[in-house]
Amino acid sequence: MAKITYLLGAGASANALPVIKGFGNAINNIIDDLNGHLKPEYTEVNKTHNVTLKNIIDDFKWFREMNGRHSTIDTYAKKLSIIRDNETLSKLKHLLSITIAYMQAKSSVDLRYDTFFASILNQADYYSNIPKPPDNIKIVSWNYDNQIELAFSEYLQPPGNSNFYARETLSFTSRHNYTGYKQNQYFEVIKLNGQCSNLQYSSALEEAPIEEPLFDNVKNEATEHLINQYHHYISKKDKKYSGINFAWEDGVFDEYGKPKSFREYVSDKLSATETLVIIGYSFPFFNRKIDGHILSKIPNNQLQKIYIQDVYPDSVATKLLATSTHFSREKIELIKVDPNNPYDQFYIPHEL
Repeated sequence: MAKITYLLGAGASANALPVIKGFGNAINNIIDDLNGHLKPEYTEVNKTHNVTLKNIIDDFKWFREMNGRHSTIDTYAKKLSIIRDNETLSKLKHLLSITIAYMQAKSSVDLRYDTFFASILNQADYYSNIPKPPDNIKIVSWNYDNQIELAFSEYLQPPGNSNFYARETLSFTSRHNYTGYKQNQYFEVIKLNGQCSNLQYSSALEEAPIEEPLFDNVKNEATEHLINQYHHYISKKDKKYSGINFAWEDGVFDEYGKPKSFREYVSDKLSATETLVIIGYSFPFFNRKIDGHILSKIPNNQLQKIYIQDVYPDSVATKLLATSTHFSREKIELIKVDPNNPYDQFYIPHEL
């Protein structure tokens, strides 16, 4: 079987979450929900509650303002990285993490992920009761949402088991937990920008942080969890970080003190790719160096096919070839997505 790599962008989760430009409405909804949790100030307890809540609301209003003043929130994040304003960048990442986690708690998983797993998973082992993903697939995602693990958790026993158990089963890798020898099998989910979660160091000497859930299997109490999580972050800023870590952040070390060789790790992992499937990713200009790097070790004579599934696949193909000039256009097959049929499934190549 061919070694298959899926490269996912925001369009791969668009049926469940707004793309980055649609964050304004989501932030407005959060602010409205938070305002609805203000209490009559009859008691000192209620007054204290409101002071905390108003501070959180003010931070989300700031987040809304920054989102409105930039083409995307990612653009503002990159600006902060360029000027090395790490404190504001950390605050922005945490607000972004909570916003995405909140939206996921209020919505359903993109059904295409469910269909994808139903199509590729092998039957669960009799003793472990864990379904096995095929060993010839890698998933590389630019998305920091939790759609992959939320969908896969429905295949665990009991259904909906912890998202973090799903990450462990699917061999999730991001910049805070990678090692050069982590994976013994081919299957792996690589999150280029990290994911929605909290990372906490219990001591300054700790090599790897403890990953904590933001909203793990909560629906009805999403606003209460948002308040608690953000208050917890404010009270432990010196030890708590967002699990989001943008792939383009510069510096010899990242904010967790880990040497920045993650791009090299990813490019090595993708070097065996024979079939590349690109879904919902537009190859934005400021990701061009990372995209070029992680795809650079896939030899053109080894690569048999490139499938591009998108609303505008021609445009994606042009950007791909500008980014990875060693790829051949004749190997590209375009799969146009009908915008009027949002529940069309992820493309599964016959090479699988």
